[in-house]
Amino acid sequence: MVDQINSFLFQLMKPAPSPARLSCDESGLVITCDKRGVETSVAIHWQDVSKLVAFKRDCFGVDLICVLIGIEASTFEVNEEFIGWTLFLEAAQQNVPGMLSFEVWWPQVAFPAFETNPTIVFDRVEVKS
Repeated sequence: MVDQINSFLFQLMKPAPSPARLSCDESGLVITCDKRGVETSVAIHWQDVSKLVAFKRDCFGVDLICVLIGIEASTFEVNEEFIGWTLFLEAAQQNVPGMLSFEVWWPQVAFPAFETNPTIVFDRVEVKS
């Protein structure tokens, strides 16, 4: 019985592979998700990004940093568990003029812990004004 409990706890503690990944270049990004063996991708051109909002999800023992990507009438959510997260942040910083730098927005989102702390990282309307 103890071995079964330990095995169960070990499985819970193993990090799950991310079912999603981000790939980026100077023209845009591709979000790819694998749901139940079916891979789906969406391509977004940097010039089509109208808004970026960073926030946190409370995952009980930890927080998860997320970014909402707004384009026209659609919104996509990516988070720090996606493969390619760091490359996404770097590419967005280089290709979305007027975006707040990571050094500015990350502390606003990260602290205090376990609060949502939504922060507008980029808003095309505000940039045009």
